[in-house]
Amino acid sequence: MRVIPRTLSFFSTWLADVVRQPMLLLMLVAGPFAILLAFGNGINVKGMKPEVILVRSADADQPIQPLPEDLSELDRWQARGRLGVSGPQGGGSGSFEWLQRGDRAQVQIRRPVGIGSVRLEVHGTPDDPVIRLETSDGQVLESEAAWAEMEARLGAPVPASSLRYWMLGLPAPGEHHWREETGHGASLEQAGWRIDYQAFSSDPGARVPVRLRATSGAARVRIVVDRWRLGQ
Repeated sequence: MRVIPRTLSFFSTWLADVVRQPMLLLMLVAGPFAILLAFGNGINVKGMKPEVILVRSADADQPIQPLPEDLSELDRWQARGRLGVSGPQGGGSGSFEWLQRGDRAQVQIRRPVGIGSVRLEVHGTPDDPVIRLETSDGQVLESEAAWAEMEARLGAPVPASSLRYWMLGLPAPGEHHWREETGHGASLEQAGWRIDYQAFSSDPGARVPVRLRATSGAARVRIVVDRWRLGQ
C-alpha cells in the first residue's frame, strides 16, 4: 500500500523538473508528433537510432549538378516509361529504362512488344556508332548484324546514333526539319523518321518531352516518359 504514494511522489517530482526545463518539456510534447511526421513522409523508423533520422527529399528527381543551357551537351540522364510498337512483325506494348552516360546509351525494353524484349547498347560518334543488341532468347548481335536485326524487327532503318537526341526533344547533328506546333507540341523530320512531340514538361529541371510518337513507313513507336532524371 506504500508503493502508490511513493510512485505519486516520484511522478510529482519528475513533472516539476520537466516544467522547470522548457527544452525537456518541448521534447516531451513534440516527440510523438515528430514520429508521426516521419511516418507521414514515408520514413521507416523501425530499428532507427534516435540520433540518426533521414528525411526523404521532395526534390529527389531534381538535377544534382547544373544543367547545360544546350541539352545536346548533357551527358548524364535517365528516363523510364512505357512504349508501344507496331511494325511488320506485329505490335504490342511494354516498358523501358534508358541510361545515358557520355556517348554510351543503355536501353532495356521489358515485356514482349512488337520488336521483342531487348537490351540495346549504343556508343561512339554520331558518324560511326557502335551498336550491341541482346535479345530475350539470349542472342548477342553486334555491328552490322545488330543493325539488320533491329531493322527486320521494326520494319524500318534504326538511326541509333540519333536516338539520344530525339529522346531529349532535340534534332541530331545533320540535316533535319524542325517545326513548333500550335500549343505545346513540336515535330521533327530527320533520317527518314518523323517524330511528333505531343507534350513537354519542365519539372525535371529542363524542358523535355514526356509524350511522343515516331513513324517511318509502316513502323510506329509511341513513348510516354513517366520519370526523367537529368544530370544524374
